[in-house]
Amino acid sequence: MSKSGQPMVSIICFCRNAASTIGRCIDSILGQDYPNLQVIVQDGASDDGTLEILQSYGERLELVSEADNSAGEAMFRALARIEGEFFGSCLADEQLLPHAVSWAVTRLQQRPDAGAIYGDHYIMDIHGLITGLVKPEPWIFQRFLCSEIMPPFCASFFRSKCFKQLGLTGYTGCGEFELWLQLGARFPVYHVPGTVAKYGVHPDQLSFQVKSLAGQAEARKAALERLFNDSEIGESYAWSRSSALAGVNTWLVNCYCNCQAWEMALEAFYRAAVLETSKERARRAGLRLVRHGINLAKKGDMENACRFLKLPMDFSQLFPDLKPLAAGFGLNLTAATA
Repeated sequence: MSKSGQPMVSIICFCRNAASTIGRCIDSILGQDYPNLQVIVQDGASDDGTLEILQSYGERLELVSEADNSAGEAMFRALARIEGEFFGSCLADEQLLPHAVSWAVTRLQQRPDAGAIYGDHYIMDIHGLITGLVKPEPWIFQRFLCSEIMPPFCASFFRSKCFKQLGLTGYTGCGEFELWLQLGARFPVYHVPGTVAKYGVHPDQLSFQVKSLAGQAEARKAALERLFNDSEIGESYAWSRSSALAGVNTWLVNCYCNCQAWEMALEAFYRAAVLETSKERARRAGLRLVRHGINLAKKGDMENACRFLKLPMDFSQLFPDLKPLAAGFGLNLTAATA
């Protein structure tokens, strides 16, 4: 607590080779209208000029530059250094709006039971141009457990004492997801309307790295198993184990679709449709493949259109109306009941 009575807020930033965007990220943190900040930067031994930019801010940053194995590892190294009553984050391709921290302090003080809150955020491109506004869905832990929702980390703020009770002292291979998982199992989380950040969307971000998605899915499953096997709280959620693990497969289908990795999405959908406990979740994921197949048919690529429509149609309990739709495009598909 500062002499003015305002609690300290820690903002973490972990980065590597982000010279083109790190300046506006740090400027947005230092430009907050809230005075009592700890700014923690964990740089992964950048060699593109990022480190020199960070060093130019002097003592306003608590800067450590050292090699790491992943962004997740850097994240937990930064989290180990927080001293504030509350904390948030701002990554190299993100920005906080000037009122973000004061907004968070007020809302967290209004909700003394909250382990975390999250607000709304803009989408921006790599050049900082705003292209959209996201108002995320309310927090429902069961939906998060099944990989249906994920709070926006860029617009999230946490109560430090709650985080420290989780015992997450090091990177387990699943960073942000495990933090929310362990926190949400023990403390209330709230979505509070209010736009507080800008989130960068561009091809280089981790969520668009197709090669890493299968590994991320396995890391999610491992994090879920750690929760279910926790002697303290695991029994409380044991009933949802099969649904939660199945939801990871469906999440993976959606990730591949987002990256337009359609062949990998098609392969992942079979596993999701077989294992998924929620007919609606499986159908939503399959519809993305159906739409892709229809788009191919509209372009005259009937051979590939058949491939992307045939597998969903094999699961006739999910898509009972797909056969006549395919026939409307002149596609003669014979459904086999799954």
